[in-house]
Amino acid sequence: MDEALTTLVATLLQWVLGQPQFAASAAPARLEIAPPAVRFAPQQEVARVACGQPCFARAYYEPGKGVVLDEALRPHDDLVARSILLHEIVHHVQ
Repeated sequence: MDEALTTLVATLLQWVLGQPQFAASAAPARLEIAPPAVRFAPQQEVARVACGQPCFARAYYEPGKGVVLDEALRPHDDLVARSILLHEIVHHVQ
C-alpha cells in the first residue's frame, strides 16, 4: 500500500472503532486491531471471488488476507469508492 492509502485506511479504521456499535467491545481488544491489508484487482477477479460468477461486486474482505478493491476504484478521490473501502473495513473489525 502506498503511504496515502495506508493513512486513509488507518483513519477509516479509527473512525469505525469509535462508533457506538463497537463501543461494547473491550477497549484493549479494539486497540489491538491492526489495519487490514488492501490490494487492488481487476473487477472480474473481485466478482469471481465475491459472487462465484460475473456480478457487480466492487470489493470484498477476506479474513486473514485483507481487503480487495476493484482496480478502477480511487478511494483517495472518490467518496463512493471511499465508502466501499469503509464497508470492507467494518467487516475487518467484525
